[in-house]
Amino acid sequence: KNKTPPRRGSRWMTTRAPRRIDGIIYTHWDRTLRPVFDAWRGECVGKKKEKRAEQRAANFLRRLMNRELAQAWSQWIDMTHSVNRLRNIMCRWLQREIAKAFETWCRMNEAASGHERTIQTVKKFVAKLANMGLSRGFEAWKELTEIRQAARQKMKRAANRLVNAGVARCFDQWTEVTSAIKGKKQQMMRFLRKYFHKGLTKAWTTWAAQCE
Repeated sequence: KNKTPPRRGSRWMTTRAPRRIDGIIYTHWDRTLRPVFDAWRGECVGKKKEKRAEQRAANFLRRLMNRELAQAWSQWIDMTHSVNRLRNIMCRWLQREIAKAFETWCRMNEAASGHERTIQTVKKFVAKLANMGLSRGFEAWKELTEIRQAARQKMKRAANRLVNAGVARCFDQWTEVTSAIKGKKQQMMRFLRKYFHKGLTKAWTTWAAQCE
């Protein structure tokens, strides 16, 4: 014969058993899950702080890179002005020397007209002065060109070092944060499954005992 449970047991099942189950779940939550949740929330706050730090580092790298580029640009402008100034000086000097040579030739031509040897001497003198001025100008231009190329190479190497260092630093920080968050998530999921099943088992055992 099927025995009907007493009214007292049915009342306990409908009123007190749910409260007791809620109390057990809340107790396990307060003892075990709350620390995990607090740790997870702390990691989220730490992640925001790390993002802010990464942004500050990126801004600092940009400012530093812009400063290096500005210095290199200023050096290049200064060298360009120096080249133009030297070119003007060489042109004025060459014109002055040619004018002096021409005046000398005119005086010599007036004093000894008809002498081919004198004319050839003046021509050689003028050619020598012109070649000397051009060779000096070419050497100065070559030296400034080499200085400019060295400054460009230095600027490129500095920019590459800054960019590579910033990228490597950001990648290392991102890898560390990702691995830490992944490990904490797996630990929290195992913890939740363990204590959630334990709480349900206790509640089921209590309910079965009350039914008997």
